[in-house]
Amino acid sequence: MKNLEKIVESYLKSPFFKLNELDLVDEFAYLYVDHFFQLNMDSYLFEDYIIKSDTMNYVHDFLYSLNPKYALEFDQVLDSKISFLQAKKKKRIDKKDYECIASYHLQDSFNLLHLFIEYWMKEKQGVKNSDYLIETFAILLEFLFQDYLESLEWKNKELYYSKMNRFIDTNVMTVHMLVELKLIDFYIHHSSLKQADFSKEDPSVRSSVSASFQKIIDDILESNQISIPFLQKYLYGMILACFMHQKILRQPSLIQVFCRLMDHAENVTIEQFMKAIGISLEMKQEKIVLRKRDYQDLKQSYLKELEDSFLKINEK
Repeated sequence: MKNLEKIVESYLKSPFFKLNELDLVDEFAYLYVDHFFQLNMDSYLFEDYIIKSDTMNYVHDFLYSLNPKYALEFDQVLDSKISFLQAKKKKRIDKKDYECIASYHLQDSFNLLHLFIEYWMKEKQGVKNSDYLIETFAILLEFLFQDYLESLEWKNKELYYSKMNRFIDTNVMTVHMLVELKLIDFYIHHSSLKQADFSKEDPSVRSSVSASFQKIIDDILESNQISIPFLQKYLYGMILACFMHQKILRQPSLIQVFCRLMDHAENVTIEQFMKAIGISLEMKQEKIVLRKRDYQDLKQSYLKELEDSFLKINEK
């Protein structure tokens, strides 16, 4: 318990800790896990092999369909900035390089696309200290890439694996963050973890979280850090990408609106970004929270994306 307390204390003293944002993280986290299908799902395994040139061509053609400048930039930076490697190599010294390890499955195309959007936003658009924003657009374009391949009449179910695996992985990360949030909340209110008894059932902790509680405590002790600052971007990114994708499906012209937002995202605050996509954040008692109406909109779009993915994978 003493080591766990030190880890929490260290986080609370770090520049990553922002008390007024914890409730927003908590809202997003419970929105996610409370509505995630209670299924024992392992990640879906890709089986069909795809040659390297096809992997790159799929991404190029999709980016061209959005804007030829994206495709041109992709071609120019591939291998020089975004390395498509056949095997894991030593970590590069140049932190501007982005590495994709080839598996020769369709997942490679999604990975390459994701890395390109990270490169585009960080290096071309100068987006700094807004990892959630970069992750949101990278995931959104993965969703649009799936739509694009679907429009080419792809029949293989593996087209939907990448998205479903992202849902599964995000659920695991979110449960982890909820345990950390519970620890932080207890410490803030008691100035210690000494009286915390994690062996007892706590009505404020969802069953999906309780089942993994001790394992996650062990993981925190092993990593010696609170992971919220590093994981919350995936949670925000997934939920916001679902919201934006559902809006695009209803109004396709929003693709270009959102692409322009991606092209000019430098120095955009979370409040400004949320407002631009149609969500309003409120300050209540010095805490950032979602309006009830927007919470419901986010929940419905997330559920629709999750259900659609699950149905498509399980279609006969």
